[in-house]
Amino acid sequence: MYEKVCVSIPVRNGGKFIEEAVISVLSQDYSNLHLNIYDGQSTDNTKELLRKYEKVENVSVIYTSNLGSPCRAIKRCLELPDADIIIPLMSDDFFIHNSVVSSFVNEFRKNNADFVYGNCYVVDRYNTSKILRKVKNYNYNINDLKNGNHPNWSSVAFKKNLINDLDFNDNDLELACDFDFYIKILSNAKYKTCYLNNYTSKHRIAGASSKNILTMISANNEAYKSWKNNGIKVSILFLIKKPFLKIKEFF
Repeated sequence: MYEKVCVSIPVRNGGKFIEEAVISVLSQDYSNLHLNIYDGQSTDNTKELLRKYEKVENVSVIYTSNLGSPCRAIKRCLELPDADIIIPLMSDDFFIHNSVVSSFVNEFRKNNADFVYGNCYVVDRYNTSKILRKVKNYNYNINDLKNGNHPNWSSVAFKKNLINDLDFNDNDLELACDFDFYIKILSNAKYKTCYLNNYTSKHRIAGASSKNILTMISANNEAYKSWKNNGIKVSILFLIKKPFLKIKEFF
């Protein structure tokens, strides 16, 4: 049985959205759940907002240094929790119903899975009722990744041991550590993946990897390089396929 679950949220200057993420976790109906929030030297009102949660049961607010890139912050968040299952959540995203965690756990138990992923909505940054894209996944294999298909980071869950087993972000990527992680999981037959056909989260557009055209290009280039880092050949057309799919989903 998989009992202990930790939702891990990195945040830096996320005062506009962090509470919505936190509340969506605290409203979950799964009992053996811990929330870890990692603040990377925020200079806005984030720390003030987080202080009210410092003494909440099953919540840990951890004040860390600014690690310099989103992926370094994510790695720190994933390494620290004492849990069987980790569910990452970015500070500007949030769960859309109170049974997200229990739905993930049920899939782990039912399928003896190592990695589970669901669907998500990409929404307007300031009007989250406005859905811009519906990210509807399916049972992925490594060839799907080569065509640019992959889950959203705020709609996945995985066993904690994968972080060390697969040496998460060993190449110190700044923006594409999630995609690199997916390559490592789906290219290794040892790990069982499972698709949860359920919308689990809303992801605000213009996050760390999509703030502007430069960050989108940088993230896409890192994703392309991840194939070489993992010893897998992929067509240069990947650089076109991956962003094209995001555009296509708008329609």
